[in-house]
Amino acid sequence: MVNVLMTRTTDVYVGLNERANFANRNKADLFISYHLNAAVTSANGYEDFTYPTKNTATINSRNTYHGAVMPALRVLQQFNRGKKTANFAVLRETNMPAYLIELGFITNASEYNKLAGQANFELLAQTHASAIKQALADLGKPNGTVCIDAGHGGRDPGAVSRGYTEAAYVLRFALRVREILQGAKHIKSTTDKKEGVTMLNSTGRKEIRELLKKARAAGIIDAKYHTDDKIAKYNDVQLLSYQAAVVNREFK
Repeated sequence: MVNVLMTRTTDVYVGLNERANFANRNKADLFISYHLNAAVTSANGYEDFTYPTKNTATINSRNTYHGAVMPALRVLQQFNRGKKTANFAVLRETNMPAYLIELGFITNASEYNKLAGQANFELLAQTHASAIKQALADLGKPNGTVCIDAGHGGRDPGAVSRGYTEAAYVLRFALRVREILQGAKHIKSTTDKKEGVTMLNSTGRKEIRELLKKARAAGIIDAKYHTDDKIAKYNDVQLLSYQAAVVNREFK
């Protein structure tokens, strides 16, 4: 099982150098910093960054990570802005391969709503957890340690748009990725029952059903066995299972 470190687990501010120093002190094998982008309202898409380097471990493992998230981008019809380099402090000061991930644009209302929807949020968290596992395996550390950084926090809310803050979203996202890496199986909600039948609210069910239809159109799940009639009748356990299959079909 992957060991997970977090630079923060609550709404506090941690300095850029301290985030890197924390990962270095704890001898993490991989450092991931999650963010939301901000620009004009029409800007959209996913991108990831590494420090400019010729280090093959960083280059190859980032290529692995980037490739691993592409299936989810295709399902969500999210633009791929590509693999980039930057002189960011958390990338420059860390001693291990490090990536800064821009999940999408908070300033684009349509894209943020897509990222924040319950089903899409879970799909992305599952995808990035799997990408972390693959990157660690690429580094020869399948049971290694990843340090996850939720950007901003506390006095620094990051980008703000329509009352939403980057810091709040990426903290929730980072915590969910940690849960998945440590073995949590499904979305938790206030309606979660012991038998696992009622796990989603009505919005979550609608989003997963729409997600499965997109996955079917993309050829990720079999159209013969996932007709509109069948998708409409899936219970919460089935919806969550098939949602996970969208990720697993791509990654296995």
